[in-house]
Amino acid sequence: MSAYAWNYHRGSGAPTAHVSNGENILTAGVQARRPMGPNTTFEPALEGRSWSYNKGDGGGNVVALVAVSVTG
Repeated sequence: MSAYAWNYHRGSGAPTAHVSNGENILTAGVQARRPMGPNTTFEPALEGRSWSYNKGDGGGNVVALVAVSVTG
């Protein structure tokens, strides 16, 4: 099992710009890996992401639940 988090921050453009075009993306999640047989692995994951731009004028939130079965 693993957990992760990252934050991407970009400040606004030039200091003399009249538009605030910065953005911030905050992501966190957990993932597990469970062998199901000699050639198959089950990998469920849960991730949440929050995105904002223009000092909070816009953006959104996303939550994803993903289950992957890998055969190799």
